[in-house]
Amino acid sequence: MEQINKVPPSLRKKDFNEMVKLLFANIEIIEPPRGSSKVEQLLDHLEDYCTDRTEYLLKNKWNEKYDETQMLLTDKCGCKIKREMIGKKNKTIMIIEEFEKPENLYRPKQFKPKEVF
Repeated sequence: MEQINKVPPSLRKKDFNEMVKLLFANIEIIEPPRGSSKVEQLLDHLEDYCTDRTEYLLKNKWNEKYDETQMLLTDKCGCKIKREMIGKKNKTIMIIEEFEKPENLYRPKQFKPKEVF
C-alpha cells in the first residue's frame, strides 16, 4: 500500500461473511497446553513460593493486580481469607490447603568401580 499509494478496495459485508463461513467450515479446535491459564500459573507460583521460597524469589515474578489475584485465589484455588489483629494493625491472612509432596527424584551417582592392586 505504501509503495503504490493506493488502498485496496474494501470487501462488501456479504463477501466478507462468506469468506468467514468458509474459514469456519474447516475449523480445528486446539486445546491450550497445561499451565497456560492464569489459574494454573497462579497455582504453580503459589506452590513454588510455599515449598521453595529461596529459589522462587530469584526466578519468578507475578505481575497481576492484587484484587484480581485475590479473586482468583478465593474462587479458583480454594483459599480462605481472614482479617486478624497483629499488634495494632489489621492484617489480611490467606490460608491454602497443603500441597502434595513431590516424589523424590534423587538418583545416587554411579562411580567407577575401584580396581584392586
